[in-house]
Amino acid sequence: MSVYRLLPLLSLSLLSCQAGRESSPPDITGTLSYRERITLPEDAVLELQLREISEADEPAMIIASQRITEPGQAPIGFRLFYDASAIDPRKRYALSARIEQNASLLFINNTAAPVLTHGHGNSADLLRVRGTGPGPPSGPAPRLSGMLGYRSGVAEFEDCRNGRSFKVAQEAGFPTLAQVYLAARGSADDEIRVDLRGRYLERAGREANRTEVQLVVETVEAVHAGRCEPATHAHLTDTWWRLRQLETGPVHLSTQQREPHMVLESATDRVRGHGGCNPFSGSYQQASDRLTFSSIGATRKNCPTAMAVETTLLAALSMTERFQIRGEILELWAGAQLLARFESVYH
Repeated sequence: MSVYRLLPLLSLSLLSCQAGRESSPPDITGTLSYRERITLPEDAVLELQLREISEADEPAMIIASQRITEPGQAPIGFRLFYDASAIDPRKRYALSARIEQNASLLFINNTAAPVLTHGHGNSADLLRVRGTGPGPPSGPAPRLSGMLGYRSGVAEFEDCRNGRSFKVAQEAGFPTLAQVYLAARGSADDEIRVDLRGRYLERAGREANRTEVQLVVETVEAVHAGRCEPATHAHLTDTWWRLRQLETGPVHLSTQQREPHMVLESATDRVRGHGGCNPFSGSYQQASDRLTFSSIGATRKNCPTAMAVETTLLAALSMTERFQIRGEILELWAGAQLLARFESVYH
């Protein structure tokens, strides 16, 4: 067969392939993971949502959604298809995910991941945090025990099971909880140990277009003396430690800022991490509860919105003298001065 007789066939083949590609809707791909070392139940359901989040004071508009039964175990890969005509390049979009069992929230991502517009692509890796746990939401909320205190005028609850801290939402049983705290505390800086019933639910965060998991209190049951201790503790080395707080206060990230973190590698006695703008690395020395860092170096990219956090973090590492781990929380100290607080993340 001559080349000239092949050309029409090749043209038809190329047109057919092009039509097949055009008929396939665009998609967003990625993975989901969670911190806790647990296995998802067989009847778990994963729900993905692509939402427009352009207006901070308006409800997010759902562009696409998908429910996946039997999603498997973390890390869970996903592909969410959406209608390209519904996307406006001037607006902002984010992907969120939640895992439920019998309509009860098990996991939810603590921040919505920006995608598609304003420099963001069509892939996202989502980290989920523990939700309310098993049990129908229409019944009594789970019983929780933890330390209640105030930081920068905001009520925070430290869960006794793992040492993680959550802001308390000012709704439902919050007024009763505040009255109990005022009656039981010894001074303005005191924490109290309290048993309550409540749920960890997604609420609007401090930053625009971002959400966070907060404790919604249902009822207060009892107040106890003393502190509680987590049942299990994370390991200092070979754990992904995400920065939560510096001496200057809680760390709040912009929607486009990378997560500050560090990993202490046991095989090499090296520390590597990211300050939010630049990657860094160095050495560490640890004996008992003593911990020091040395030869910390970072690249020199300038990020106006992230440099303050990064500079303070690197300074904290250089000043560190000892560490303390309570549950999934790592604290770095210089004498009696708290320099930084991290929480463990399991990918």
